[in-house]
Amino acid sequence: MLSVNVSARQFRLPNLTEEIFGTLEKTGLDPRHLKLEITESVMVHDALAIAALRKLKNSGIELAMDDFGTGYSNLSYVKRLPINTLKIDRTYVSGLGTHTEDTAIVHATVAFAEALGLKIVAEGIETTEQLTLLRELGCELGQGYHFSEPLPGAAIGTLLREGVPT
Repeated sequence: MLSVNVSARQFRLPNLTEEIFGTLEKTGLDPRHLKLEITESVMVHDALAIAALRKLKNSGIELAMDDFGTGYSNLSYVKRLPINTLKIDRTYVSGLGTHTEDTAIVHATVAFAEALGLKIVAEGIETTEQLTLLRELGCELGQGYHFSEPLPGAAIGTLLREGVPT
């Protein structure tokens, strides 16, 4: 799965969906292997953006709401949006086990995503303890320095062959 962040500015481009479909065709990448990560602010206030998201999702592209919980959206938007995944922002992950509020927010977000049939990904995992707590809370997917620091494209193959901490 190739994940790509799409900024609010990029999402306002009138031909973004055509550009994405053109890139998929040019590269031969199956749309089911592409995940677009978009912040809440892009998704909640624009009917045209929501229509574009539906078109992208209907093509097989996976959509993730990035940095969930840091914006100002109403939770009712989440159930109406054509997304597959919620990504818990690292600000909540960093407080796991030390701040009861952060632990409660992560727990509630995992339960919320599960109830809506969404995948959940925790961002910013830096320690084994955070990973353990996330798993105990029901979050099985994550990203962060615990697994690897950012790498140049050429180093990804080595990382995949050698594996990452679990």
